[in-house]
Amino acid sequence: MLARSTAAAWDAFEAAVGEAAEWMDAETAVPFADFWHSAAAALRMAGLRVPDGRRDVVHVIDVYEARQWELPVVFVCGLLEKEFPRYHSQDAVFDDDARRLLAAAGVRVRTSEERQREERFLFDIATSRSTSALVLSAPRSNDKGDENLRSFFLDEFARRPGIKTEPARPARPAARNPARLPALSPILDGELRAYTAHKHSTLAPTSIESFLQCPFQFFARRTLEVEPAPGRPEKRLDIPLQGRILHEALAEWTRRPREDPLTVLARAFEGNCAKERIPPGYRREAVRLELERNLLMFAGQSALPKGWKTEVEQPFVLELGDIRIRGRIDRVDSDPETGRAMVIDYKYSSPQTVRNNVTAHEEGRMVQGGLYLLAVEKCFGLEPAAMVYFGLRTELAWQGWRRGVPELPRTVTDCVPDVFRGVIDQALERSRYAAARIGAGEIGAAPADPDKCQYCEFRDCCRVETAPARVRVAEGVE
Repeated sequence: MLARSTAAAWDAFEAAVGEAAEWMDAETAVPFADFWHSAAAALRMAGLRVPDGRRDVVHVIDVYEARQWELPVVFVCGLLEKEFPRYHSQDAVFDDDARRLLAAAGVRVRTSEERQREERFLFDIATSRSTSALVLSAPRSNDKGDENLRSFFLDEFARRPGIKTEPARPARPAARNPARLPALSPILDGELRAYTAHKHSTLAPTSIESFLQCPFQFFARRTLEVEPAPGRPEKRLDIPLQGRILHEALAEWTRRPREDPLTVLARAFEGNCAKERIPPGYRREAVRLELERNLLMFAGQSALPKGWKTEVEQPFVLELGDIRIRGRIDRVDSDPETGRAMVIDYKYSSPQTVRNNVTAHEEGRMVQGGLYLLAVEKCFGLEPAAMVYFGLRTELAWQGWRRGVPELPRTVTDCVPDVFRGVIDQALERSRYAAARIGAGEIGAAPADPDKCQYCEFRDCCRVETAPARVRVAEGVE
């Protein structure tokens, strides 16, 4: 292919130079500069066609190059409004009237009308290149699943006599006899199950929630310890890393309240950027400014109880007989007089995501809040009074449960003692369930919330789409 390309280039060069020579007077000597001026113009207009003797191949070309082709079968794709044809509005500075004056003065500029006519000309070119079959197509939906508006050129063409129209078909049609892969069975080997049970004899709240979301996710992430490939340096400053930076800054500023919070944030930000090797640029600066706004927004809040003792990054180990849970609480505020305590878990998430965390906890898919309250009671000897998920992104979001603590906003649900205790009991029950299933070797792909699969780093290997559909019956409706 390289040799053919080189030969074709020399042939095209010789043809262009020969064409330029034909423009000259054969009887008169011409300075090379004058000749090269004409030859350069011929070279600019010359096309390069590399001979290709292969059969049954598809040539991908644009509509401008299609003017030189004549093929048996032609596919014209992407016939959508504003893509083909494109619509050209008048220039804001030089409108069509000004452009006509410039053209009359010898300046080569085109009006919007001329550019619109060119779109029609290109469509006519694209639809006249085939000698046997012509196929025009447009995607029915975009990447988000929204309906596309197909090109009006396509509608006009479809009204011509003899044109056949076919309904849309799936881009990836299902096989006639699809092979169902068997669902992942539990680990059956006794030695492997014993190893798995020993490896996970101590669990973190986040690990339990990973299993409750999907056993396969937990298996890949915690048992096999598979790590995803690192992102490109310019894309590493993602939401999880931003949340980690803000967590570090909040903990350090809480320990040193007299220090300027922005100075504390700057240290955490630069340290993490250096560690992750994030290059300077617009995105890095934009993220830093957003983190500053969110930190100052937190610094200006006044809903937390005054006079309570504050501890940050508090580690704990819960010995619950059959399971052991180890974790770290972002912040614990306690009243020195009554011994009541409030747990705060920072979330660098939108208000809606923070609300979803509470809903997931109530549905048994999250256990963090209840386990933190239990740790305050068992490990710190304090009386649980509130569990608050504190959202710190774009706006302050307070969600959770409380028993008393009137200073907290109304978005934190005020519960009677039995309901408040139920938050703890349900988290403990779900944790024991997860620990038992992990010990039994369960590794099947069964996401509790399928919407979260798009964010899972193992979504390409779990094959959850091959599992039989589960039917949930509620109030007689499937």
